[in-house]
Amino acid sequence: MVFGKFDTYTVKSGVTLWSIGTYCNITVLELIKLNGLTGSLIYQNQTLKIRK
Repeated sequence: MVFGKFDTYTVKSGVTLWSIGTYCNITVLELIKLNGLTGSLIYQNQTLKIRK
């Protein structure tokens, strides 16, 4: 279970979990866990939680 305060990030075309992680200072594994993803596949306009 993940606790804390979060912002959201809306996925743009051509963006990867790695690039979101670099931009938001969070690891790919943290992004996957935080958003309940089963892999690294994300879609344009998908909303992801990120740490504040």
